[in-house]
Formats: sequence, structure tokens, C-alpha cells
Amino acid sequence: MKNHAIAQSITNSKLASSLLCWAYVKRWIAEGYGTPSDTALAYFDAIPRSWSMSAGDAYPSPVVEPDAGRKIALDAYENRGF
Repeated sequence: MKNHAIAQSITNSKLASSLLCWAYVKRWIAEGYGTPSDTALAYFDAIPRSWSMSAGDAYPSPVVEPDAGRKIALDAYENRGF
């Protein structure tokens, strides 16, 4: 019974984490949504016009691909010098 309770707790934790992540995205990310939230749209009102960004733009690609970023981070960690 104890293992079931632990497994249920972990499952609930993962679900809560996923829901929080979805809530964040829905609130703050405008790109890719037909009707983004007011908070997501507010970002585009706040940034400099010279950036030429709008909510209708496609979500940008990562500046660093995940595998390359992980390698850079691990190299920096291994060579931190202390």
C-alpha cells in the first residue's frame, strides 16, 4: 500500500508540473495561438518597436540547439578550475 501511495504522489506531482507548465505557456507565449492571452500580448507592447516583432510571428528557433548547449554546459562544468 505504501508503494502505491508513493507512486500516486509522483504521478500527481508530474501532472501538476505539466499543468503549471501549460498554464505558463498559455499565459506568456503569444506565438502560435490564434487568440493569445492579454499578458502574452502585453510583451509586444513593452518591447522596442525596432525589434520588429509581433504576436503573429512564428516562435523562434533556439539560438543554441539543445545537444550543443548541453555539451557547452558540461564542458564548462568540467573545466571550472576549482
